[in-house]
Amino acid sequence: MIALDWAPKSTKMSAALLLTLLFFINTSRGAPDRLVWQSDDLTIERKGSVKLNCSFDESLLKQKPSLRWIKMGRNKRELEIYPNYKYSVRFHVDIEAFKNLEDAGIVMNDLRRQDSGVYICCVTIQDSGVSKECRGKGTYLTIQATNYDRLVACCPLGVFLATLLVLHGLVYKQWVEYEKLESCSGGAEQRSYRIRITRFFSGFTDLFSTF
Repeated sequence: MIALDWAPKSTKMSAALLLTLLFFINTSRGAPDRLVWQSDDLTIERKGSVKLNCSFDESLLKQKPSLRWIKMGRNKRELEIYPNYKYSVRFHVDIEAFKNLEDAGIVMNDLRRQDSGVYICCVTIQDSGVSKECRGKGTYLTIQATNYDRLVACCPLGVFLATLLVLHGLVYKQWVEYEKLESCSGGAEQRSYRIRITRFFSGFTDLFSTF
């Protein structure tokens, strides 16, 4: 400090800038670099499949890494989906790829609307006997409705229109067969067919009377 007091003004400024730079370098050393990388946000249709990609730095392989995937729920509550037997039927991880290729991706099948959310890849390592978890930035997965979902959402109009189409086809088929019988002889056979037509319509009426 005494040397700075007797030094020229320009020298004092240079020394102050150097000290400031050294301060920021030392403080930044404590900030950990990101070691886990995830794929960007995705949008998938319901009932579809997707792989959420995740990779990590090769240096973590030397520290006995273990993997888990979590989903951020409401109020930032963490829900573990891997490893979790509840989701093991639909979600799975390639363990060999995780151990040898730094591939921590998770495959998700039979996606449902409630599967939408933020998924975070977490790689835990052992550093001097202490467990440390390295996390990815998270991938937001959106499950959107299919065309079938949109049709069902239009009920009861959608069901009503579909029923009319089916009814039209059945009636037309019955009428064509009836016309063929009309052109032929055999009154008893025609009477029998008229009975079948009557039973068809009465059964159809009974079906709709239950709604």
